[in-house]
Amino acid sequence: MDAHIRLQHLPLPVGHPGHPIAAPAPTSPSPQFPLISVVSLLTSVGSLGGLLATTTLALRKEKREKQSADLDLELKRLDIEKRRAELGDRSGDVVSHRSREQDI
Repeated sequence: MDAHIRLQHLPLPVGHPGHPIAAPAPTSPSPQFPLISVVSLLTSVGSLGGLLATTTLALRKEKREKQSADLDLELKRLDIEKRRAELGDRSGDVVSHRSREQDI
């Protein structure tokens, strides 16, 4: 019996036919809703455009840096070959000069 009495004393939810306060009437979307949606869409499109532009520029920069590094490496290899050739010529001159001294 106590359980039955307790249930009777619980408040009714808002919108229940026996509740003294009526449920709020459904509202229509505000007139600013389309404007907010358009602004949000434009912001998203702008962000996507910024992402694509940044990515494209970063990839182009990386490509230029790689080409520059490859060119620098090739120049260093050519410089090393040139110096080795010069050292080879000099060592050949030293050997031929020593052989002439021994002939005299």
